[in-house]
Amino acid sequence: MRANLLKVCLLVSLFTSPAWARGKSSCISKELRLKSCRLSFQEAEYNLSRTGLRIHDGTWRGVVQLPFVDETTDWHSVKIREKQDTRILEMKAWRRAASAPDLELENLHWMIFELSGTNLNLLADKVVRLRRRQMVSEGQEPHKFLNGKLDAHLILVEDGKLLWKVGHKKGPLFPEEQ
Repeated sequence: MRANLLKVCLLVSLFTSPAWARGKSSCISKELRLKSCRLSFQEAEYNLSRTGLRIHDGTWRGVVQLPFVDETTDWHSVKIREKQDTRILEMKAWRRAASAPDLELENLHWMIFELSGTNLNLLADKVVRLRRRQMVSEGQEPHKFLNGKLDAHLILVEDGKLLWKVGHKKGPLFPEEQ
């Protein structure tokens, strides 16, 4: 009886402790659909929503605007990580292609931001995939797409510098480091 009570107490403390909530570094699909996601990384908390990004770094709070938060944008993924002592927010979002608005084309933008205190700095915005909305006939799902090829994309470190890479192209995340 006493052992079971101890197990229950341990489970309750595990699931209700602040340490359990810490360390959520990416949004799940439901949060992406709702455009509302709460992330935490080390001591900082980040609340992404349609209205922007709220940052609480343990001491200071800040609110900044995110690009592509309008109703026509679909969030694809959002995650936070650290590379070379730089805290990075990676966001992928589908947005209507400005080059061909009449063709129902959308681009998957891969945006890389630096999170510095309560500031958000856009480091790179690259298109990594295209899709075209299919014509919908009676009785079909309203949002079917024909997807193009996804370009390989990543953040890498070369000679101690952070670089973005999409396909065979690459460039510095911090141009002043060239």
